[in-house]
Amino acid sequence: MKQRQQVTERVQWIDLAKGIAILLTIVGHSVEYGIKGSYVRGMIFSFHMPLFFILSMITYRNAQSLEEFKKKTQKAFYHLIIPALIVYVLYTCLQCVENIQLITDLSFWKEKLYTFIFASGVSLEYGGMEIKPLGMLWFFFALFIGRLIFDYIHLKIKDDAIVFVLTCITGILGIILGQVQWLPFSMDIAFAIQPFLFWGHVIKKKSIIVTKKPVKKVLLWAVVWIALYVIITPDYQVRTYLELACRRYSLFPISYICAIAGTMFIGEVSVLCSKLRKLFSPIIFLGKNSLYMFCIHAMDSWIRGWWYVDGNQFVSAIRRCISDLIIFIIIMLIVSIIRKIKSKNM
Repeated sequence: MKQRQQVTERVQWIDLAKGIAILLTIVGHSVEYGIKGSYVRGMIFSFHMPLFFILSMITYRNAQSLEEFKKKTQKAFYHLIIPALIVYVLYTCLQCVENIQLITDLSFWKEKLYTFIFASGVSLEYGGMEIKPLGMLWFFFALFIGRLIFDYIHLKIKDDAIVFVLTCITGILGIILGQVQWLPFSMDIAFAIQPFLFWGHVIKKKSIIVTKKPVKKVLLWAVVWIALYVIITPDYQVRTYLELACRRYSLFPISYICAIAGTMFIGEVSVLCSKLRKLFSPIIFLGKNSLYMFCIHAMDSWIRGWWYVDGNQFVSAIRRCISDLIIFIIIMLIVSIIRKIKSKNM
């Protein structure tokens, strides 16, 4: 019974951390100007995507056989790549509805094909041609490929010390590729995130976060995270913090340690807050269904008129969070109705 309660508690704080992270992501994508905006964005960006990669490994069970590896690959494809493809197709359809002439424009479809193949968060140049960004959906491809790489390494090598060395080497390779040539499907980022995936594996194996004295650890990780962020970003006008989509790995490995410290800070805060489950249950629910919220946020540029306030980035951030949450609630109600109908038919 105690073991079951511990597992439940772990899930709750992880979901809470994901809920906090997705809200911070929306804020980070909405503020960037002036001293306050730059520092808020920078501090969020210094850890927010590594946090998702790290947390994904805490709830992930590594394959114990090649057959299981194949099954988990197929399951991950349906869970990550299919939603990304659906959102991309929907986004493309909206573009065609907005401009009907695009349907017969071959250059438009060629551009869309290259965008999907590279799956980059930002635009890039390849063969003298500008490849437009896929946007936030790059995360799905990087997580899918990155986790497969880590899972395969772990399947073949059981010694964590060797796995650590290999993930560091693979991470450095990804960083180098990010400065030389970006790979299709954000594969170079999939290499670069291996150290984060290993850290998530360590947290799960050693139960680093779910231990005693969370208050002291909150303060400790906060100090480490902020101190390292100040080192990485001495000038608010220059973006020198870690930014995976842009392949900005400033002051490696300090930027990676900063990302881990920020993740640990949010994790420990989530452990404390999860003890007040009733108070934070909405954020826990959001975290459990963060995939839906992520997809909604990836497309919320189409409702920019709802949330954007010219000249006030922080009001825009709040309105953007509210707008995305309203759509999230509507979609979750629809999903709930569909599930009830299916359960009755069964």
